Amino acid sequence: MTSSLGEFGKTAQKLARNPLGIIALFIVLVYGIAALVLGISSNNLQTYEKLPLIYFLVIFPIIVLIVFYRLVSKHHVKLYAPDDFRDKEGFFRALSPLEQKQKLDEEIKSIEEESKTSETSTSKTPLSVEMEGAGFLKSVTTRHAYVLAEELAFREIEREFGVYVHRQVAIGPDYGVDGIFQYGEKSIAIEIKYSKRPQHIRAIMQREIERFSKLGQDAKGSSVLLLVIVSDGWTSEQKKNELDILTIMARETIQPIKLRIYDFDELKTKYGISEIGTQ
Repeated sequence: MTSSLGEFGKTAQKLARNPLGIIALFIVLVYGIAALVLGISSNNLQTYEKLPLIYFLVIFPIIVLIVFYRLVSKHHVKLYAPDDFRDKEGFFRALSPLEQKQKLDEEIKSIEEESKTSETSTSKTPLSVEMEGAGFLKSVTTRHAYVLAEELAFREIEREFGVYVHRQVAIGPDYGVDGIFQYGEKSIAIEIKYSKRPQHIRAIMQREIERFSKLGQDAKGSSVLLLVIVSDGWTSEQKKNELDILTIMARETIQPIKLRIYDFDELKTKYGISEIGTQ
């Protein structure tokens, strides 16, 4: 008896390590208790008293099957934790082409809105009809600059940390990041932001902190956010001031955050990338 209880305890401990195991453990316990009650008291129960237990034993598996199907088909990633994988990198998945496009579109939209806000605040002169036609070209140029800035930032991160960065991945079901790499016991999630306007970086920082805070507890406990700003046209004083402010913001949050500010022109010079019309 003691041996059986010991074996059950070990099995329960293994099952409790992930959500799928907890579901299985719950089913075993409920069925065990129901069978025990029905077996012990069957001689003392009237027919009308046995019926609820019988109905329960018949209907319960069907309900569990429906719930299990729903979990597996719609939320299968949530059934596992990082410890279920031999390599924690297996817990990450590559973003689909559509997800990558949507993420890039959001970044470009944010950069363009940032530029429009700055232009509106510095000039009250309305744009001419001819100038409006340059909007599409400017959008394409911004997109090229962002993609190049992201690529150069990845190279610099790989050089600094001496690692290979997995690009365009999601942690868990829906937290998409630009890249991720394993560093010691921690997974470093990378978010790269291209900016020409330093005054908008604090809002970006706050937004990324809030987004990271919504990450699942298991993944968040083993992850660190690396926020990389690729500055284009900032002065040395602006870079220093913004880094100081962002560092204070990082210290005030409970989320583990690392910061880097790279100069776009310096990265292009360092890695031998010629100008491609990013001005």
